[in-house]
Amino acid sequence: MRISLFLLAICSSTLAFGQDLLGYGHSNYAGIAGASYNPASLADSRFSMDIMVFGFGLEAGNNYVGVKRSEIFNPNFGTQNMYLKTRDTKKAVFFRNEVLLPGVMFSNKDYGWGIDMKVRSYVNVDGVETELAHFIVFELNDPPNFNQSMYNRHIGITALSWAEIGGTYAKTIWTGAEHFVAFGARPKFLLGLAAAYVFVNDAGYAFRDDSTLNLVRGDVEFGHSDNFTFNSGYQPSWRMGFNPGFGVDIGIVYEYRPDEMQEEKKEDKEKQW
Repeated sequence: MRISLFLLAICSSTLAFGQDLLGYGHSNYAGIAGASYNPASLADSRFSMDIMVFGFGLEAGNNYVGVKRSEIFNPNFGTQNMYLKTRDTKKAVFFRNEVLLPGVMFSNKDYGWGIDMKVRSYVNVDGVETELAHFIVFELNDPPNFNQSMYNRHIGITALSWAEIGGTYAKTIWTGAEHFVAFGARPKFLLGLAAAYVFVNDAGYAFRDDSTLNLVRGDVEFGHSDNFTFNSGYQPSWRMGFNPGFGVDIGIVYEYRPDEMQEEKKEDKEKQW
């Protein structure tokens, strides 16, 4: 049976490496971009006002294909710069991205508040046996393993995309001596954009060549949101649809602030000298 593997399309994301606002989103200078990670960060922010125009974050990872950091920006980068991890564990890959839309934040020593919008998407694949992962990495061109009987107990593929509009309020609840504590909440209005899952259980299979797969057995379960449709040739199409919901992000911040890190106390000491 000739097929076009959905897994191949998903796992190709393992070749793209990036960070989804890591380092920045959790820093003291994230402003409104950090509201969804910790709403309390808006209280006594390093910015009195922060305006977000647009932002984008991307993250992809897996537990099978490795790349040396020094090789990532090699202009001749290719499969020769990768290595496969030999641990006998089931393989997984995930993909996540965020699109940050316009937002604004205001902050002072006692309070912080703001509003932000974003679109978030997640894709996760897990339960892939080493043999199948090996085929995918080599784009199904693995002649030594052609016509070999293989088995995969469970493969799970899940995908979810949604938009959210959040309003954040944060308050400093304790500041004294060398300690600082703030609490924040971000209620949010959620708009589901798309969702789908595919579970393949007890699959026996063999690759005849790089374009032909024999399925001996297998149980497949799948589901998707109602804004996905398929024609008679099983080609998918998607239409805009919003499924509303509500959520909340809650956070707390504790900071240890010795005198030398507090500007006012530092200035007082300098005046004494």
